[in-house]
Amino acid sequence: MVKKDQKEAKKTRNPLKMLWNYIKASFRELKEVRFPNGKATRKMLFGVLVYVGLIFVIIWALDILFNWMFKAILS
Repeated sequence: MVKKDQKEAKKTRNPLKMLWNYIKASFRELKEVRFPNGKATRKMLFGVLVYVGLIFVIIWALDILFNWMFKAILS
C-alpha cells in the first residue's frame, strides 16, 4: 500500500506535466467565463470612477488638513 502511494506521488511530481495540466485547466476555465455586455461594463466603470473620485477627495482633504496642522505646529 505504501509503495503504491509513493509511486503515484512520484508520477504526479513531474513539473512539466503539472505545468501542462495547469495550462489545460486554465483554458478549460476560460471557456466557462461569461463576460459582461456593454451596458453592464459601463455601469461597473461608472461605479469604479465614482469610488476613485471619493477616495481622491478624502485623501486630498486629509492632505490639506495635515498640511495645515503641521504648519500650525511648526510656526
